[in-house]
Amino acid sequence: TTEIYTLSLHDALPISSADLTPFVVDIRDQSSEGSCVCFSGGGCVRTVDVREMSDTLAKQQNITILQAAEIVKRAPPNWISPQLAYFFCRCVDGDPEEDGGTYCSTFWSVGDKYGFAHESDWPYVAGDLIPPARRIPELTRLAYKHRMVTYKKARITSSGDARVADIKAAIAAGYPIHFGGPVDDAYMNLGPGDKWPGCNGQALGGHARYWVKYDQNTIWEAGSYGTGFASNGFVPCAWDAVHQCDDLWIVETCPIV
Repeated sequence: TTEIYTLSLHDALPISSADLTPFVVDIRDQSSEGSCVCFSGGGCVRTVDVREMSDTLAKQQNITILQAAEIVKRAPPNWISPQLAYFFCRCVDGDPEEDGGTYCSTFWSVGDKYGFAHESDWPYVAGDLIPPARRIPELTRLAYKHRMVTYKKARITSSGDARVADIKAAIAAGYPIHFGGPVDDAYMNLGPGDKWPGCNGQALGGHARYWVKYDQNTIWEAGSYGTGFASNGFVPCAWDAVHQCDDLWIVETCPIV
């Protein structure tokens, strides 16, 4: 089954194409740390915030939503702190000292229970896994103010053609999709314009990203390897790739301002 229709998808239906890339502010680089879940989850949250703010501004100023997005991105909403989110996730997973990655579902559970602090509260430095002990109470209080308990999110659990339809409906309604899935050598060596067919080689491990655009033949993801990776940080993928992924989440609104 799928839960995405518990969100307000308005009158959006799976259409031939949809594009949320104008609402993506930037593609950050996680570097050598296994914090991709929190970078992609944070990017997903920020994209939703920009899309929502752009929609409001467009109505207020009687301009197009794309014109509004350019204005919003001049002073965009805050990034969540991926470092603190990753620390909380590892605490929940049971080993805060191990840089072993985490899960999309853990990320959203952390948002519910502990909240997300701003990037400025604990700026990202790869390998800086544990906050100073004296700062943990303060950071916990800052994050708690931004718990997601009042915000709507849902998990896509469908498969096959139903999964494709649900993904299209979500993106068409303005919701990027956070997910995890295997990657291979071909993925890690993608260059500008290269299209990834899915994981056909030996899987190197899991990697979290978020889908932001599609047409009939291709679905685009945004990740956390910086703008020098693939096509300015975006990866065009064959639709077959979505069937290799799991732990799919969307959020309707999560203002971290």
